[in-house]
Amino acid sequence: MTLNTQKLGWIVAAALAGVMSLSALSGFQNTTPKFATVDIEKVFAESKLRETNSVALQTAGKSRENVLTFLFQNRAMENADAQKYAELAVKEKPTPTETQEIARLKAAAEEATRKHRDLMTKKEPTDAEKTQMTTYASNVQAKQAFLGRLEGEYQNQIRDMQGDLRQKTLDRVTEVVRGLAAKQGFTVVFNTSAAPYASNDLTPDALKALK
Repeated sequence: MTLNTQKLGWIVAAALAGVMSLSALSGFQNTTPKFATVDIEKVFAESKLRETNSVALQTAGKSRENVLTFLFQNRAMENADAQKYAELAVKEKPTPTETQEIARLKAAAEEATRKHRDLMTKKEPTDAEKTQMTTYASNVQAKQAFLGRLEGEYQNQIRDMQGDLRQKTLDRVTEVVRGLAAKQGFTVVFNTSAAPYASNDLTPDALKALK
């Protein structure tokens, strides 16, 4: 599974560029316009906020990839255990009890895989072992559909997280730029691409503020 965690940067930069280049700052309608610019792409690309968001998104994607890989490698595990593991193992901050449960589920899954492998190579299994083999085979078959659904769910979770981070970044950068503009007396702030030769550049100050 390859989750799309690499496009957050340009998506956010594009969104910000469209918004900020058209945003007149409120509260200055009765004053002589005073203009400034900000390089939104640079602010996003070089800010600590981008780094933090990027790490969070990549971590979330990697944890889900690891879960899918583990479940694929241990398809004989109980179906209910697989569902529970898929929910708990991707939590950002599991409780101590949940951490213990994750460890238990992993151990049980690995034990089921080992027993399944041993039974498949046994020449004369008992009736009880044959029944167990049937159960394992059923679990393996059920995992195929389950993993397909789970991958789709994980993709949706990452997409939602990506959108949430994009909006939070947009809100934060807008807040910072508005604050800087108000403090320095600017009434309108354009993205640098819309006014490349303007002298009043808020980019350095915005980068300092976005830590």
